[in-house]
Amino acid sequence: MDKLEIANRLGYRIDKSGSILNPKGKTIKGHVCKAGYLIFGIKVDGKNKIINVHRLLAYQEYGEAIFEKGIVVRHIDNVKTNNTKTNLKLGTMRDNIMDN
Repeated sequence: MDKLEIANRLGYRIDKSGSILNPKGKTIKGHVCKAGYLIFGIKVDGKNKIINVHRLLAYQEYGEAIFEKGIVVRHIDNVKTNNTKTNLKLGTMRDNIMDN
Protein backbone atom coordinates (compact mmCIF):
# COMPACT_ATOMS: atom_id res chain seq x y z
CA MET A 1 0.00 0.00 0.00
CA ASP A 2 1.30 3.46 -0.91
CA LYS A 3 2.08 5.89 1.91
CA LEU A 4 -0.63 8.27 0.60
CA GLU A 5 -3.24 5.54 0.91
CA ILE A 6 -2.01 4.82 4.44
CA ALA A 7 -2.15 8.49 5.49
CA ASN A 8 -5.64 8.76 4.02
CA ARG A 9 -6.86 5.60 5.79
CA LEU A 10 -5.39 6.84 9.06
CA GLY A 11 -7.55 9.97 8.70
CA TYR A 12 -5.11 12.70 7.71
CA ARG A 13 -6.84 15.38 5.66
CA ILE A 14 -6.08 18.64 3.92
CA ASP A 15 -8.72 21.29 4.52
CA LYS A 16 -10.00 23.86 2.00
CA SER A 17 -7.32 26.36 3.02
CA GLY A 18 -4.54 23.80 2.48
CA SER A 19 -3.90 23.15 6.18
CA ILE A 20 -2.97 19.65 7.38
CA LEU A 21 -5.41 17.98 9.78
CA ASN A 22 -4.46 14.97 11.89
CA PRO A 23 -6.90 12.08 12.45
CA LYS A 24 -8.41 13.97 15.41
CA GLY A 25 -9.12 16.99 13.18
CA LYS A 26 -6.42 19.13 14.77
CA THR A 27 -4.25 21.31 12.54
CA ILE A 28 -0.65 20.16 12.45
CA LYS A 29 2.35 22.00 11.17
CA GLY A 30 4.32 20.72 8.22
CA HIS A 31 7.51 22.15 6.88
CA VAL A 32 8.90 23.06 3.50
CA CYS A 33 11.34 20.52 2.06
CA LYS A 34 14.41 21.34 -0.04
CA ALA A 35 12.34 21.04 -3.22
CA GLY A 36 9.95 23.72 -1.92
CA TYR A 37 6.91 21.53 -1.18
CA LEU A 38 5.03 21.39 2.11
CA ILE A 39 5.51 18.00 3.80
CA PHE A 40 4.75 16.25 7.09
CA GLY A 41 5.68 12.92 8.61
CA ILE A 42 3.77 9.90 9.86
CA LYS A 43 4.96 6.67 11.44
CA VAL A 44 4.04 3.42 9.72
CA ASP A 45 5.17 0.18 11.33
CA GLY A 46 7.74 2.11 13.34
CA LYS A 47 9.20 3.82 10.28
CA ASN A 48 8.93 7.51 9.37
CA LYS A 49 7.17 8.24 6.10
CA ILE A 50 7.26 11.68 4.49
CA ILE A 51 3.95 12.84 3.01
CA ASN A 52 3.80 15.56 0.37
CA VAL A 53 0.73 17.65 1.19
CA HIS A 54 -0.11 18.35 -2.46
CA ARG A 55 0.00 14.64 -3.31
CA LEU A 56 -2.20 13.66 -0.36
CA LEU A 57 -4.80 16.25 -1.32
CA ALA A 58 -4.66 15.13 -4.96
CA TYR A 59 -5.11 11.50 -3.85
CA GLN A 60 -8.12 12.52 -1.76
CA GLU A 61 -9.60 14.45 -4.70
CA TYR A 62 -8.68 12.24 -7.68
CA GLY A 63 -8.02 8.82 -6.17
CA GLU A 64 -5.92 6.25 -8.00
CA ALA A 65 -5.62 8.51 -11.06
CA ILE A 66 -2.58 10.21 -9.49
CA PHE A 67 -0.64 6.96 -9.79
CA GLU A 68 -1.15 6.64 -13.56
CA LYS A 69 1.99 6.67 -15.65
CA GLY A 70 2.89 10.13 -16.91
CA ILE A 71 0.54 11.94 -14.50
CA VAL A 72 1.80 14.68 -12.17
CA VAL A 73 0.09 16.94 -9.64
CA ARG A 74 0.27 20.51 -10.92
CA HIS A 75 0.26 23.71 -8.88
CA ILE A 76 -1.61 25.98 -11.27
CA ASP A 77 -0.17 29.18 -9.76
CA ASN A 78 3.35 27.67 -9.50
CA VAL A 79 3.40 28.25 -5.74
CA LYS A 80 4.51 24.90 -4.32
CA THR A 81 3.11 25.65 -0.87
CA ASN A 82 -0.38 26.64 -2.12
CA ASN A 83 -2.21 23.39 -1.47
CA THR A 84 -5.79 24.48 -1.99
CA LYS A 85 -8.15 22.30 -4.02
CA THR A 86 -8.61 24.95 -6.69
CA ASN A 87 -4.84 25.25 -7.21
CA LEU A 88 -4.10 21.54 -7.73
CA LYS A 89 -4.87 19.74 -10.96
CA LEU A 90 -3.69 16.51 -12.54
CA GLY A 91 -1.92 16.62 -15.87
CA THR A 92 1.15 15.62 -17.77
CA MET A 93 4.64 17.01 -17.32
CA ARG A 94 4.03 19.02 -20.50
CA ASP A 95 0.93 20.57 -18.89
CA ASN A 96 3.01 21.35 -15.84
CA ILE A 97 5.69 23.06 -17.92
CA MET A 98 3.03 25.07 -19.74
CA ASP A 99 1.71 26.30 -16.37
CA ASN A 100 5.09 27.97 -15.84
